[in-house]
Amino acid sequence: MFEYYATGKTVPRHARTGIIVLIALMSTASAAFVWYISTLGDGEPFDPSSWNGADPGFGAISIILAGLFGIIYVATRVRIRGN
Repeated sequence: MFEYYATGKTVPRHARTGIIVLIALMSTASAAFVWYISTLGDGEPFDPSSWNGADPGFGAISIILAGLFGIIYVATRVRIRGN
């Protein structure tokens, strides 16, 4: 797929949509996992004052921002076929 696109060809609209969905899904899952492991600690999920993990939330936020950047990039820069 990469070689196809790298040679100047376009991708189908459904492939671009699938890529965006996968980026969103994996970014959300990764951010939730990092939050659960590094931020929540021994605290209660709905009581932020009890979260005692080593990370104050920067890891999960960074993952979400990277995912948003990827989604925006794919949505605006990847050319699709004009069907």
